[in-house]
Parts: sequence; structure tokens; C-alpha cells
Amino acid sequence: MEVEATMDIHWQNEKTFAACSNNTIIYVCRLGLEKPIKYFKGHERELNVLRWDQSGTYLASGSEDRTARIWSLKSEESIHTLQGHTGSVEVLRWMPPKNKDQKFILATASQDSTVRLWNAKSGECLQNYNRHTCAVLSICFSPCGRFLASGSVDRTFKIWGVKDGMLVNNYQGGGVISDVCWNSAGTKIAASSEDTNVIVIELTSESGS
Repeated sequence: MEVEATMDIHWQNEKTFAACSNNTIIYVCRLGLEKPIKYFKGHERELNVLRWDQSGTYLASGSEDRTARIWSLKSEESIHTLQGHTGSVEVLRWMPPKNKDQKFILATASQDSTVRLWNAKSGECLQNYNRHTCAVLSICFSPCGRFLASGSVDRTFKIWGVKDGMLVNNYQGGGVISDVCWNSAGTKIAASSEDTNVIVIELTSESGS
């Protein structure tokens, strides 16, 4: 298949990055080299997004084939295929590894209106957040890793408890919520809306409420 567009790029370190295109192939490239150092093949449809975990050990990919996959430079094939979404996987985020229990935890957001939490080492689905009514366009972990925010086409952004999967808070915007982001202290969250506004919520503490 002819490559028409590069869909996403993400750096592993200062010299190495991964890139994906609409031909279902992931290219791992290193500065100064003309050809990729690694090719990953396995997705059946166009790739949307790539993210290395914070240690650069694992690469996650999300696709129009409704799956996410976990890759390692030590393996030729994907380590895990994360199945469960019924729509394309649009967004990936790794949990900040504050302790050993938070290492290699991945969140995925989909056109199917859900967000899922995965153990990337085992491939197990840990949580399924399913209170949105339209596609989820953005997700972001709180700095402590205890909460996850999500923004959706349904004009809401929500805060979830990572461990128990409970909806902590729900906020209504004036338009599609295209991005959500915590501040570094975890005491504020901002959401961008397609009605041209940015909504900033000040939380009483890093508690999600």
C-alpha cells in the first residue's frame, strides 16, 4: 500500500522515535541512519496513534482495526493485542509510574465512547469506563496516577478513579471536548472545547473533586 500520510510520531529517547502511517506499518527510526532500525507489522487497518512508555521499554499503538498493540524492540511481533473496543482506538496514555504497581499501565480511548485500562505486561483489561455517550477524544492521568480524565464528543469531561473504576466527577462543556490536561500539582484540570472556550476547574486537592 502506498504511504499517503504519517499519522503519528513519538520519541523513545533523544535519538530514536517511532512513526506510523496509513499502511499499517510502524517504523522505528534513529537519527543519522537512512533506514528504520525496526519495522512492526500486525495491525489490519490504518494506525492512529503511538506512545512509548516512560522507560522506553514498550511501544503502544492504536488503530482503526479496533485494537491496541504492545511492542518491544526485543520482539519481532507484538507482545499483546488488546481487544475489547468496538470502535477505532484514537488515544493512548501511559500511567505515570509513581510506584511499581503503576508501571506499564496503559489507558486507551475509542470512537466506541469508552476508555479502557490495561496491564501492558499481561494484556489484561483492568477497567472499562463507559459513561460517555460519544467518541472519546482525549485522556490524561493525574500526576499521582490515581485519577484519569477523559473528554468526549458528548461535550462532557469526566474524572475517574483508576483503582475502583468509579466516576468521581462529571463536567459539562459548551462544545465537543477535544483535550483535557492536569496541571503538574494535580490541583487543576483544563479542558478545551470546540465552542472556543477553555474550561479550568480548580480541585480542592489532588482528589479529582
